[in-house]
Amino acid sequence: MNKVVIGLLGYGTVGSGVASILRTNRFDINCRTHADLTIKKALVRNLR
Repeated sequence: MNKVVIGLLGYGTVGSGVASILRTNRFDINCRTHADLTIKKALVRNLR
């Protein structure tokens, strides 16, 4: 199985939604793509 490391440009509404979908559907994505997806970093403009 291939390992794919992902970096998100932004972690607002869309970025956090993408991360949530990747976590929720992780098993299905792994089965279909034969790749282990990992979110390593996320770029944010302002830390709250």
